[in-house]
Order: sequence, then C-alpha cells, then structure tokens
Amino acid sequence: MKRFALYAGLVVAAHISTVGWHLLLVSKIHPGMLTPPIGRFTFMTGLLPATAFVLLCTRFRRIGGVLLAIALGIGLGIGTYEHFLGTGPNNVFLVGSRPYTAAFRASCVLLLILEIIGCAIGIQAARSRPLQTA
Repeated sequence: MKRFALYAGLVVAAHISTVGWHLLLVSKIHPGMLTPPIGRFTFMTGLLPATAFVLLCTRFRRIGGVLLAIALGIGLGIGTYEHFLGTGPNNVFLVGSRPYTAAFRASCVLLLILEIIGCAIGIQAARSRPLQTA
C-alpha cells in the first residue's frame, strides 16, 4: 500500500527538518557541544529513515518498515533519555532559562512525537502483507 510510503515520507521529511532545527538550537544553547562524532551520528539518523522511505516505495516495503522502526526507535530511545530522563545539560527540565530554551524544548517534544509516529508507521508497514508479483 502506498499510504505507508506517503505517511512515512511526511514523517521522515518532518523528522529530518526538526533534527536540523534541534541541532541549531543545541549549538546556540551549548556552543562547542556538537562534535564530529555527533555530526556523523546525526547524519546516519537522517540517512536511515530516508533509506527506509525509499524501500517503502518499492516492493521491499516490509524491510523499509523494519528499518524505519529501528532507526526512529533508536532516536526515540536516545532522545528520551538525553532530553527527559538523564541529568545532563540537554535535559529539558534542567536547561535553564536562556534565549533559545523554549524553542529547544519544543523541538525535543516534536522529535519525540515524530519518532513515536514513525515507529508506529514502520511497525505497521513491517506487519503488512508483501506485495504480490505477477
């Protein structure tokens, strides 16, 4: 079904855009915090959902669904810990009052929502019946 691809495409595009906005805010709040390893990890977190979207548009829909669920599930786990449960400088409850704090908190919540929706779409796509070939 193409609806998995449509919904996944919307979520992936919104997720990649929000990650970019989120990282910009992190660099404003904590200058020097974004290191090359974090940049590489961020690139992969954008590349994997994009690859999953491409697979969802082909006959490899189930593999794309699994990849989407895994990729956004990893981001969900790391983001939930880093921004809501952990005691580090990126915790939304401990970040303090700075010029970009409200936008940072909004980006964290938006990422959380997009990753939950993306995981649900990925799981549904992975559970769907394979396409019949003639």
